[in-house]
Amino acid sequence: MREMIGIEAEAYFLPKSKKGVHKILEEEDIPFGTLAKNIDFRRDIGIEEVHVTEELSSKLALRAVQQVISKAGILGSNIDLIIDFTSIPQDFIGPTWSAAGFIQKEINAHKAFCTAVTVGGCSYYCIK
Repeated sequence: MREMIGIEAEAYFLPKSKKGVHKILEEEDIPFGTLAKNIDFRRDIGIEEVHVTEELSSKLALRAVQQVISKAGILGSNIDLIIDFTSIPQDFIGPTWSAAGFIQKEINAHKAFCTAVTVGGCSYYCIK
């Protein structure tokens, strides 16, 4: 019997709190002025505000994963694979830490193989 691989459901979680990018750049003391190729980061970023929270990124990912499980109508114990595709910073700065194991434990995906691709540019969890 051939098993089918595909996307059963998708979800994301964004914190309700937002903060203006200009405010963040001021707080982080990002310098004004033009960088290479005549780009002024404060002027040209094209994003006015972002979602912010004090919660750890793994907790945010867990909320999205729980939504996916609910939408797909599956149990964590049915999941065979968890891929953590995450940018730094994660919960713990270190070359070997991945939230995949945390997600596995929290959703009771005991048989799932967990792996990670770090410095991916966003936080993304793929479950099968």
